[in-house]
Amino acid sequence: MDRRTAIACLAAGTTLALPTRAQAAVPLLWRHTGDIGALALIDATLHARPWRVLLDTGASSAVVSPALTRDLGLTLIDRVRVATLGGVQQADRVRLNELRIGDAPVAEATALMLDLALLLGPALEGVDGLVGMPALRGAACLFDFAQRRLQLGAEAAAAMKDMQGLPLRIEAGLPVIDLRLGDREPAPFLFDTGNAGALVVFEHHARRLLAQAPTLPQTTVRELGGAVTAQYALIDRLDGPGFTAREVPAAFESGARARRGGHFDRLAGSVGSALFRSARVGLDSRASPLWHIDRATLPTLAGGFGFALDGSRPPQVAAVIDGGPAARAGLALGSRLISVQGQSTDRLAAHDVWRALDGLDDAQFEWSRAEASPQHMALRRERFFPALR
Repeated sequence: MDRRTAIACLAAGTTLALPTRAQAAVPLLWRHTGDIGALALIDATLHARPWRVLLDTGASSAVVSPALTRDLGLTLIDRVRVATLGGVQQADRVRLNELRIGDAPVAEATALMLDLALLLGPALEGVDGLVGMPALRGAACLFDFAQRRLQLGAEAAAAMKDMQGLPLRIEAGLPVIDLRLGDREPAPFLFDTGNAGALVVFEHHARRLLAQAPTLPQTTVRELGGAVTAQYALIDRLDGPGFTAREVPAAFESGARARRGGHFDRLAGSVGSALFRSARVGLDSRASPLWHIDRATLPTLAGGFGFALDGSRPPQVAAVIDGGPAARAGLALGSRLISVQGQSTDRLAAHDVWRALDGLDDAQFEWSRAEASPQHMALRRERFFPALR
């Protein structure tokens, strides 16, 4: 079950923004990160070079890899402290020029130089940067997740005229909406396209919610520069601005960690792209910020198989979630995936496997463990997390 694969918040400013009259329409390229989650990539250009990047509304800065920084000879500005899900890190800040999203030029900007292979994990193989929410500042933008398309500027504003507009808060340049989990009081969550899953609850808020909860399934994965442990539950009902969702899979951070600061201390969590994959979501920050959505009731998400894969080829099992189909079938940590649906995985990355499984309720796997004989396993998706009402 997917939890999180990208930067949640970068505590560093940037001047990156679309010019006021700029507009563009570009494909959203789905990159699957787990059994329910996917991230939205877009094709941009940087210094006239094609640049495939993660579009992350939960990031307050652009990011470039050290390799790309060297290749383009980007100018170093200074060194800053960065808050990520894996903890606070130091990063060099560099200057960007000649950045375009589709046909729209983006004003001169800065970016953080970070090791994306370590930070973003195996799902984003071949991606050497991200563009954060500041790129959309002062513009209307429409995330058409159902049609996998991003619209910016006048085209997005026209498309949102028939959609209900509701107040949106912009905090530190990032979009924040209030969510009600069950009968609890509303709490502020980041609208975060860098969150591949449905809902992540940050640790300080998770402690309060889970204080009286029964023992929940959990797992630990290494991502975002650190080992991240989460417990899992289904939120029976989630109400947000203009929409309602049922049986929402939620990951609750658990375990002690160093202080991260930034939005991690101010917000309850982040709501990710998996929840909206059949909907259109619009953000308009030109004047009074507005949130738009075209689905009053979001469809219930499919269940999961209950395991995670690492970045090796062929992929190996990086985590098995307690109580899930994979755990009950005896899947062992470190098992190597030989085939999925009869297709050899010798040349497949983890995201290729998840893409092949997208939309399938039942799947056939073949695993290898040390010197043991290959193990054939049939798994069926389940919403196996316990309900948290």
